[in-house]
Amino acid sequence: MDQRRIPRVTIGVPVYNGADYLEQALESVINQTFTDLDIILLDNGSTDRTPEICRVYAERDKRIRLYRSDTNLGAAYSQSEVVRLSNSEYFKWAHHDDVCAPTLIERCVEVLDRQPGVVVCYASTCFIDAQGHPIKDDRVHFDCHSQHSHTRFRHVLHCFYRQSAFSNPLFGLMRTAALKQTRLIASYPSSDRVMLAELALYGEYYELPERLFFRRDHPQRSVLAHRTIREVDKWFNPNQKDRILPVNWVWLGEYLKSVHRARMNAFERLACYMHMCEWSLWNGKGLVRDLLTQVPQAALKKVAGLTGSLFG
Repeated sequence: MDQRRIPRVTIGVPVYNGADYLEQALESVINQTFTDLDIILLDNGSTDRTPEICRVYAERDKRIRLYRSDTNLGAAYSQSEVVRLSNSEYFKWAHHDDVCAPTLIERCVEVLDRQPGVVVCYASTCFIDAQGHPIKDDRVHFDCHSQHSHTRFRHVLHCFYRQSAFSNPLFGLMRTAALKQTRLIASYPSSDRVMLAELALYGEYYELPERLFFRRDHPQRSVLAHRTIREVDKWFNPNQKDRILPVNWVWLGEYLKSVHRARMNAFERLACYMHMCEWSLWNGKGLVRDLLTQVPQAALKKVAGLTGSLFG
């Protein structure tokens, strides 16, 4: 990579113990028809063959910048760190178990160059199994071309909470400047949903009709390997102390923070807050469940801790 200039696109590849599929993922990245790439490969303290694979590919392709943590700092750290290390105009996440068609980056760059109002361009997605065989196409579309930020914000919320959408736009090509205005991936479950809703406040989503992204579904996939809220919490941050997490209320608070933080006029902001009222109705059962279970447990734990400090 020429150190005197910054490539137009950064591809961030955070990985932890991903040896089974990492080579296929990296091959699909380095063989893109769009070649002006900065590839950030971050090994998050892997204990399998991942470090060896990373070294081989970093020696093979000079566009790869290899970083390694001695210990596993969690998905929230690794996912966000590859963004913080990027200085390119455009950014894309690439997970170790997914595959990109050779023309994916080229097609996304064409859209972002042509349409400055678009902040993320992603391709139609096909789910594949562990052997790479097609399973199904994703049928939920995040296309939202409204000029109004509150309309785009509601559209993303609707896709997630009314259509049970997957976070496939997360693997699209994004404007780095817009992405860095968000809180990126935070240390709580489904923080990617909050980030994508916040990103919609800054611009439009565009879905390519071509099936150019292949998302692998396998038993070690994070959402399958970590079933409980506590397991997911630890996956995001292994150093996190055990905590009782009223996750639905966390989501509500984080969505509201995103609206408060974004630059928009008073009407747009008020409309976003109204959409969050609607979201609360969609997600009412979860909010009530947390209020009846998680919140009292958290309060009792805090009281127990205070009592212990006073009389221990």
